[in-house]
Amino acid sequence: MAENQTSGSKKLSPREIEILRLIATGHTDLEITERLVISLDSVDGEIRKIFKKINVPNRLQAVLWAAKNL
Repeated sequence: MAENQTSGSKKLSPREIEILRLIATGHTDLEITERLVISLDSVDGEIRKIFKKINVPNRLQAVLWAAKNL
């Protein structure tokens, strides 16, 4: 799955892909914390790393990226 990423982006970890998929299916940060049993700070940090790796500024752009690349 991660091999489908656009050139220039770093590979997403399996956890980052899982979080990106949850974002793409409309889950809030709080719902992600409950589902993955991690802290809200961890979710926020993972989302920031995802945005940086795929070079997007927000959730909408991340979802559009995921639709094309995952």
